[in-house]
Amino acid sequence: TIATLRSGQTFGEVALVDQGLRTAAARSASRRTRLLIIPRDRLITLCENYPELGYRLMRNIAADLAFKIRGTDLLIREQLLWGPRPG
Repeated sequence: TIATLRSGQTFGEVALVDQGLRTAAARSASRRTRLLIIPRDRLITLCENYPELGYRLMRNIAADLAFKIRGTDLLIREQLLWGPRPG
């Protein structure tokens, strides 16, 4: 398990930004989970047709990715500083 998400949280934002390989899969622990899929080509079209909305959306995606990167950085630092010592 890489992450456990709660109601309203997102994943897969990188796929909206680039077309690189995906590095993880997702699985739901609840049958009541509802998933909203945004195809990249539709997002790009939306951004081109409604630039102000596209800007706000991309700014929010960037902020979410930055938050996740900072969280991952903190976890790595904790492991390096406080993780089990080899030996």
